Amino acid sequence: MSDFFYKHTKKVLEKTNSQLSKIGYSLIIKNKHVIERLKSRKIDSIDFINALNLLTSKHLCELIYFSSLDRPFYKFEAKTENIILAIGFEEGDNKKFIIRTVLDPKFHNKYEDEDAKLNEARIFMN
Repeated sequence: MSDFFYKHTKKVLEKTNSQLSKIGYSLIIKNKHVIERLKSRKIDSIDFINALNLLTSKHLCELIYFSSLDRPFYKFEAKTENIILAIGFEEGDNKKFIIRTVLDPKFHNKYEDEDAKLNEARIFMN
């Protein structure tokens, strides 16, 4: 998974960052953290790559808008049918967007604690 993951996320990041660099911003992924989340939550890496690509094509203007706010947002979500990418700022650096976590929309949403929702789903499934 990691070679496939790195190859395709690198391409999407390069595309995104070529646009964000014009305003002095960049998007980063902590690959180890994201891969751990994909595995632990049984999320397909292809869904992650598709969501990341959606971020470039659909949500790039929103990222640029949020970068202009006096007090930047804490978290922004790019959501598809199969995945939610929660995006925020790198700690201590308001010029780098970071993929903060990866969620499965069947179990998680931004209004509820993700651990409580996941436990509830596990109990229901058993």
